[in-house]
Amino acid sequence: MATYVQKPKFVEAWIVPDVVSLRNVKKFLKMNGLPNWHPGGFSGRNGIVIDTMCGRQIAEPGDYIVLTREGFYYPERPHEFEQKHEPVNK
Repeated sequence: MATYVQKPKFVEAWIVPDVVSLRNVKKFLKMNGLPNWHPGGFSGRNGIVIDTMCGRQIAEPGDYIVLTREGFYYPERPHEFEQKHEPVNK
């Protein structure tokens, strides 16, 4: 059996603001040049509704919105993101 290490992968990411309201979401999206998503939620969760490769997902306050090199967006929980990524420029 061979051992492999995952290649470094650079992504851009934004943290969803704590207060998710229509006004704050529009401001957050505009400031960061993100697509025109909208506040919303399902199953009792509130956040920003994102259209991803796998359908609609929700980024809750504190989550990261990740943009891959291929141009896809997806939400990721902070503990998952921080296990896989570290800042390039501190």
